[in-house]
Amino acid sequence: MRWLTQPINEHAALRWQRLLCLATAVYLAVRAPALLDDSRTNFDSVGVLWRLEHPLGGRALGLLLSFSIVAMLYAGLRHVALFTTSNVDGATDIPWVVVPGSLAVLVLLTHRSSLGQILWFDVLMMLHVLVLAGMATLSRISDDRRMVAGWGLRLAAIITITTYVVSAVTKLRIGGLEWVGDEALQRHITYTAIRADALGGRSSPVAQPFVNLGLAGAPAAAAALALELFAPLALFNKRTAWIWAACTWLMHATVAATMFIVFHWPLLGLAFAPVILAAGGNEHGALRRSR
Repeated sequence: MRWLTQPINEHAALRWQRLLCLATAVYLAVRAPALLDDSRTNFDSVGVLWRLEHPLGGRALGLLLSFSIVAMLYAGLRHVALFTTSNVDGATDIPWVVVPGSLAVLVLLTHRSSLGQILWFDVLMMLHVLVLAGMATLSRISDDRRMVAGWGLRLAAIITITTYVVSAVTKLRIGGLEWVGDEALQRHITYTAIRADALGGRSSPVAQPFVNLGLAGAPAAAAALALELFAPLALFNKRTAWIWAACTWLMHATVAATMFIVFHWPLLGLAFAPVILAAGGNEHGALRRSR
């Protein structure tokens, strides 16, 4: 518990918060056509919308989307000088608009996932946005802002790590150790490409060469599983955190290149930033810099 609440480099935490808000706003703007699509009929409410029997109308979705983008842009651009200076005096409070903005984002993404398919690449971003809302609330009832920054970053780091461990456990529960066999990853990449062609979509031009060269064999599958299963080790050492983040980023880049499955939060580095900032030894470095 002490590790979770220890003070942390406040300036680094603020930069992550601003970038989180800006990236969320840009993502919502890019995904606007899908988020505003109210023409689907296969609505099955999940999560916070589990009591909703029918999809929201276009006007309600438009208001939610507009408010979410404006709220996140405001929070991200406020005190923009934080990106170029280490002076955080007077800029340590997270704007309160983040709280309703985060709830609006939660409703939007949950609504989209209720239209037939849960989009897992939205989940990690959404959880981090909710952590930021919790930090904004806690910063108004606590005088120890460094503690709030430490709590938020470390909780976000734990969430990132947990998602990878859950992914590894799911693979093992479904396929067991056969998942790291010679053909499991190859079949997955090939199936994705064939399915895209059959449905009239775009398949990756590098998928087949990647498989033919043997780059999707058992070693690659085992490495991917190990990165997910042993992700908690990244929390205890900063060098390990950097190595794990770089290797996991490369894994996501490979998935994006071969299967066109883009997990934007890891690829932008925002999933890994809390892990690196909160890794063991960070708080001591922050204290040395402040002396």
